Amino acid sequence: MKQTLLRLYLQLLQGRSWNQQRRGFVLPLVIGLGLIMTVAGLTMVIRSSDNNISSISQQQTAQALAVAETGVTRTTGFINLIRPLADQDIDNWQQTFDEVVAACKQDGDEEALLNDYVNGNWMELINNNQHRFRVLDYQYTAFNPDNINSSGVGVLRVEGQANFSLDRKWELWLNYQPTCHCSKC
Repeated sequence: MKQTLLRLYLQLLQGRSWNQQRRGFVLPLVIGLGLIMTVAGLTMVIRSSDNNISSISQQQTAQALAVAETGVTRTTGFINLIRPLADQDIDNWQQTFDEVVAACKQDGDEEALLNDYVNGNWMELINNNQHRFRVLDYQYTAFNPDNINSSGVGVLRVEGQANFSLDRKWELWLNYQPTCHCSKC
């Protein structure tokens, strides 16, 4: 009986010492798990923010490209309207335009557009002052008379800008082949 009591007493002492060693272990464990969860949560928020910024940047770049393409379309439309400009560098457009106006009657809006194109002025696409384009350059290379298959090529450079408070720009180069080589309207 003494041995049985001694064993129970030893087991109680061992249990008491194990409980005393375990005291305070839960608090650091909870704090550590909380810290790990906080770091994981912050990492996810930062990743989400980076993806959002990247998405916005891509969207604005796409808008600037669309504005530049619209600028190319409008400029080639203007060149097609006054066909003799297609065979001239942009530096000679004013003189060529004056000759065309002397030969043909134009509406009058063309001269204001010509000044904007020649001077590289920004032209707004939408009245909210968010999207604009300008012609940077137009250089024409005449066709080679030694090569029957060659034709003249004009290189048009247009810059488009969307949400220009954020300075998102896109520059397009277009090889433009005039189809008419006549000097009349």
